[in-house]
Amino acid sequence: MNKKTIIFFLPSLLFLLVFFSFKQVFAQTAQSNCSVVKVGSPSTGVNLPENCNITSSGAGGPAGGTETQMGQQAVQLAKGQIHKTYDWGACHGNLSNVPNGCDHYDCSGLVRWSWYWASGGKVNWLETTNVNWNLGQGTYQRFPASEKANLQPGDILYFTEDNTTKASHTGIYEGTGGCGANDCFVEEYTQDFPGRENSLSKVKGFLGYLRPVVQ
Repeated sequence: MNKKTIIFFLPSLLFLLVFFSFKQVFAQTAQSNCSVVKVGSPSTGVNLPENCNITSSGAGGPAGGTETQMGQQAVQLAKGQIHKTYDWGACHGNLSNVPNGCDHYDCSGLVRWSWYWASGGKVNWLETTNVNWNLGQGTYQRFPASEKANLQPGDILYFTEDNTTKASHTGIYEGTGGCGANDCFVEEYTQDFPGRENSLSKVKGFLGYLRPVVQ
């Protein structure tokens, strides 16, 4: 084969090489799981192949998914807001117009906002800590403090400050995290101070926890 013949057939050979390479990649993709990240609040749905999972990136868009995935997302959303300071009564009311977070939070406000956006608005807690703790079964599972070993990320913790059954403080369980232990939780806790990651073992008055049931 002379030089002119090689030059003549070279584009065709390159085309075939690229074609079969892409075909192999697409075949592998079709057999594997994929992840599509939704950023913001798209007005239309996302058409996905089978076996694809949708997650959400940060604040601003509904996440959805399984309750376990929502719990993990709630933790990440809460952690992204704890640089903001505590203000009693803050971030109550309608949450649909604050996708990027409130200016301030109290303890229940942070829990409400984080779970609201992690669930795409499906979990919308009431504004009072003690009322939520005592609502009863239905929209969540309730666990006593004695079942602490079964905590999962996203579970909503409740505490009493006066050694009664009245809940006066709440936070979101994380697990291993920035508190330097394996029982971290995220909380807004004191007026005019930013939130933090704290260790459950360091806090007195733990009543138990709620796990949202998404309907």
